[in-house]
Amino acid sequence: MEPTDLSSLPEEQEAAPPAATEDPSSAFAPSSIPPRPASLSSLQKYLPLDWAGYFDREEDVAIPGSDNVFHVYLAGSEGPVVFCLHGGGYSGLSFALSARIIKEKARIVALDLRGHGKSSTENDTDLSVETLCNDVLAVLKTMYGDSPPAIILVGHSMGGSVAVHVAAKRAVPSVAGLIVVDVVEGTAMASLVHMQKILSNRMQHFQTIERAVEWSVKGGSLRNVESARLSVPSTLKYDDSKKCYTYRTPLEETESYWKGWYEGLSDTFLSCPVPKLLLLAGTDRLDSDWAGSLEDRKSISGFIFNLSSGAVSWMSKKQESVTLSSSEAEYVATTSNVYQATWMRRIMEDLFESQTSPTPIYCDNKATICMAKNPSFHGRTKNIELRHYFIREAVTKGVVELKYCSTNDQIADGFTKALSYEKFFKFRHLLGVVDFESRGSVGE
Repeated sequence: MEPTDLSSLPEEQEAAPPAATEDPSSAFAPSSIPPRPASLSSLQKYLPLDWAGYFDREEDVAIPGSDNVFHVYLAGSEGPVVFCLHGGGYSGLSFALSARIIKEKARIVALDLRGHGKSSTENDTDLSVETLCNDVLAVLKTMYGDSPPAIILVGHSMGGSVAVHVAAKRAVPSVAGLIVVDVVEGTAMASLVHMQKILSNRMQHFQTIERAVEWSVKGGSLRNVESARLSVPSTLKYDDSKKCYTYRTPLEETESYWKGWYEGLSDTFLSCPVPKLLLLAGTDRLDSDWAGSLEDRKSISGFIFNLSSGAVSWMSKKQESVTLSSSEAEYVATTSNVYQATWMRRIMEDLFESQTSPTPIYCDNKATICMAKNPSFHGRTKNIELRHYFIREAVTKGVVELKYCSTNDQIADGFTKALSYEKFFKFRHLLGVVDFESRGSVGE
């Protein structure tokens, strides 16, 4: 095939038609249109940001009697110490945006855990929860001695588990609070079987740091571009043999420790003798309003069944026993749903309308669906009473089918928790609730 001569295209050789005459005073005249601002290139948009704009200083904390050196970022000059522990594969800089706000009222310390960021230890691959807890206690001891200030432990994901176990040890009497961010035992345990696949599917090599930042945002692991520009560079290292950047922490090689991070986390969290707070990025794991009752911490179950296009059965009821995780609360709630579905199928049989396909039950908790479909999960959920395994039998026999739906579409939420104004009216409409104007009494 002969090469195409783009320079000889007839469209480019033809004379352009004369431009229409514009009134210079018109708002639509070319001279009155402001120039479009220059757009940032991809590399400029994802350039790394300096931590100094968020933290006040950084330090290396050398642990006496060992070769372990932990890197910390610090900000603030007075008040309690907010001690931050990041998730697996991240670094202390993942708390940079929060530090800029927190340092106005308190001190903040963000630690690079073992095998992460700029910290270096005798064994960077030992990420057992016991080792990580001992590391945190050693850092606190080295920094503050025998008289530490009031400390609020904050942990995200893996760091949340470490924070819980540190508080549970009661080795630091000045711990004044515990905040766990985005980690729930049931969901975390159910997700571990998929973690190797998730890690293997992520991009492994980057020609530039900017490309790594871009991938982390577009790939969905981070949603805030500013946070990604701050934290992603510290999660990378340069591989001279491959002439590219790779991940600083080989999470794939730490699988033997994953179960220990989250197993029994709910019990440990509830037993911590300090004020505590659980923060979740989304509420899709709390469909049953886990521990919603302030009097006895029992959860609330709710469901609604539709026949054709109308609601024929619904319920909002406090559960009979206290559940120790959101997944357990969901499992208890789903049991009630399966009981009701089974009863309604028998009613339909009596009406000569036998159901040939499973009744779909929509649930916004993926861990519950995994437990019902995969028996391998049940060894990790022995605290759930045996009667709730009725669900698995119903799924196996084709009586019901559990399907995932987003919390934004879970209309049963209206029976278990308070909703925003928009959700309330949306779900009310989907329930078929309508307003009728008063037309007077029957006698009129």
